[in-house]
Amino acid sequence: MTAPLAGIRIVDLTEGIAGPFATRQLADLGADVIKLERPGGDPARRLGPFPGDQPHPERSGLFIHLNVNKRSVVVDPSTPSGRAIILRLVERADAVVESYPPGTLARWGLGWEVLSAVNPRLVLTSVTPFGQEGPAAGRKATDLTIAARSSFLIAAGEPDREPVKYFGRQTEYVGGLHAAWGTMVALFHAARTGEGQVVDASILEAAIMIADQNLLGAAYWSGGGRARAGRRPLRFPPIVMPVADGYVSLLVTDLQWPRFCRMAGLEEYANDPHLATQRGRVERLEELEVAFLPWFLARTKQEVFDLAQRHGVPIAPFNTIAEVLEDPQFRARGYFRRLVHPVLGEVTMTGPPVLLHETPWELRRPAPLLDQHAEEVLLGELGYTRDQLVALRAEGVTG
Repeated sequence: MTAPLAGIRIVDLTEGIAGPFATRQLADLGADVIKLERPGGDPARRLGPFPGDQPHPERSGLFIHLNVNKRSVVVDPSTPSGRAIILRLVERADAVVESYPPGTLARWGLGWEVLSAVNPRLVLTSVTPFGQEGPAAGRKATDLTIAARSSFLIAAGEPDREPVKYFGRQTEYVGGLHAAWGTMVALFHAARTGEGQVVDASILEAAIMIADQNLLGAAYWSGGGRARAGRRPLRFPPIVMPVADGYVSLLVTDLQWPRFCRMAGLEEYANDPHLATQRGRVERLEELEVAFLPWFLARTKQEVFDLAQRHGVPIAPFNTIAEVLEDPQFRARGYFRRLVHPVLGEVTMTGPPVLLHETPWELRRPAPLLDQHAEEVLLGELGYTRDQLVALRAEGVTG
């Protein structure tokens, strides 16, 4: 079986999270992704987590996660010799994906006019916080910047306090995912027509696409937005309930309410017409909390989950990472994969987000060591001599 993007070559000029996550999607689907790292390497190599909390450029969990299935070559694109290497790669590439501030490639002599003249079928994907145009185009941003500006955070936190941030870097991953999608669409177009194009991927706009529907619905039709609820429940049962060993999540509709009551052994509430709607249950919130909370606190996450399954009530445990790794659903589908890294040894990697039964997703190689594939690419594929490679290294153009 052949991977869906086998035979596609990507020149990867990305750093950080969003851009490398985009190119990882392409690499996982079989594309040959050549990661060109500036001297010193992708800054993600210096971000954790690290085993034993000991920083090391070849032991970054973030870098390993984002750059599996790629090859690494150190190239300084700001130098004439580095530019020449990149243009030779572009000649035989299908796409370039980059994540530098707008105008950076042009300043290096690698703008769209130059690249498309070298390869008219080329797709150039630029992944930036705000896109290539507009008053914010050249500004820097973090996940927090994007999350705040996109309305992700406005409904999070206590109603009388400032908004709070969710965990992780969700907007950067969402931006990277949309950039990969845009690149594949452009590659499909190039295969049909022979025409390349620019893919302008804005992380902010990708984040807004998946912003909470309640927030955007209010914006579309009333110009308002959802107020922060904080810990104050606006429903019963609430979305989170404590149990003996943690928490469970639940979202019980009016139709499921009677089954939920019977599951908890509180039949009298199932038959109370006043409690048949969410509004009625909120009016008697304190009474219901007192009645139901002891049932939850007397049971573990697994016990509540098993009972909920039998009663047709949508309840799930809040899992720790260790529990996710042992989850029988993931095990049954073979989701997590093991891979041998040259420095860390055997590591657990996340698996395919979708299963393609005829054109499989696969882990072909671990994340590369810095400049690991310089000789393979420069000598074996571009035709540089060993003396030229030595000279390039002496100039600091490559590693």
